[in-house]
Amino acid sequence: MKMFMGGWCKLYECGHSFNVDRSGGISNLRTQKITDRTLEELAQEFQGFEPPLLPSIERILLDNGLEALHVQVRRSSVLPVSFRGVPYERVLNTTRTMPRTNYQRLLVDDGQLSRAAIALFCQDDIQYPDFPQLKLRLARFKGITRNEFLDNKQYSGNAFSLMRRAERFLLDRLPIAGRVVPGQLERIDTPALPVEAIREALANAFIHRDYTSGAGSIGVALYDDRLEIISPGNLHFGLTPETLLQPHESKPWNPLIANVFYRRGHIETWGRGTLKIVELMTSAGLAAPNIQNTLDDHVIVTFDLTKLREGVNEGVNEGVNEGVNEPLLTIVSNHPGLRAPALAKKLQTSSKNVERWLKTLRNQQQIEFRGAPKTGGYYVCH
Repeated sequence: MKMFMGGWCKLYECGHSFNVDRSGGISNLRTQKITDRTLEELAQEFQGFEPPLLPSIERILLDNGLEALHVQVRRSSVLPVSFRGVPYERVLNTTRTMPRTNYQRLLVDDGQLSRAAIALFCQDDIQYPDFPQLKLRLARFKGITRNEFLDNKQYSGNAFSLMRRAERFLLDRLPIAGRVVPGQLERIDTPALPVEAIREALANAFIHRDYTSGAGSIGVALYDDRLEIISPGNLHFGLTPETLLQPHESKPWNPLIANVFYRRGHIETWGRGTLKIVELMTSAGLAAPNIQNTLDDHVIVTFDLTKLREGVNEGVNEGVNEGVNEPLLTIVSNHPGLRAPALAKKLQTSSKNVERWLKTLRNQQQIEFRGAPKTGGYYVCH
């Protein structure tokens, strides 16, 4: 089915369909019966457009008793328009695939790629000395200060790839809540902080950072007592940390980037990001995050982890302590020399979870790995 932008429309008459151009001419007569299925298929087709297009659909009763379907689409204010990932353009009376040179021309400003285009579409793992904004810092600190690293990583790339790296980093290092469900052999392990809340906070950091400045970078800092997500730049348009935790209008500092994140499904509704985080944390029995606009022009979202370690949140802390400190340590003590897969089998969980818990115990110097990488195993430290 061909779809025409900027005033073009298609009429479906019962048994036939034909195109009507701006001058009123009719072309491309086709046979097609109009049913409810026709409307469903039309709606499905429109889901393939980026940016989203909202068609005007009207059913028209003709003089001969037949019915016509009038579909009209307004010209998109955002170019290029793509269908199922392929950009198109209108040339005279035809719609054609947009040449690469024309597509690239729409992404430049005065001969240079716009900052939004680079931030969203640059190639992964390529250093851009002229764009230090495209950097992510990930750190796991020992204790509650920045005096000592347990892990420290830096990456460059587009916003989407950096966000995926940040998610994986946190999911591999956050405490795990485990619970046994009656009737199931395997325990259910989930991150102690709601995954959606973490993802929303990370998305906000990439969307609202100040890309006009090369100073600073998106930072993710995990301590024993808290998680900090750091974004360079100030709050704007009169927004304050207090108003962000109340219903407020959407005022993205980088609307082009926010729009692409929205269309990619990383955020749901503009203006509800912080409220959604609060709802997710509250539903999990956890405190809402603290939002701070620092004097050195950074916005920091802090998630409190002390409840997880002090046992205030009983269900979460029980899973963390049981999963790491007691059963696993006991098994290593009673069966020295076992490797992660064998330990996972005894605990009836995945090897990935056990490897994460083993790393925690090794960092606490309660266990150690002895022998060659392929033949050695874990032992309790003496």
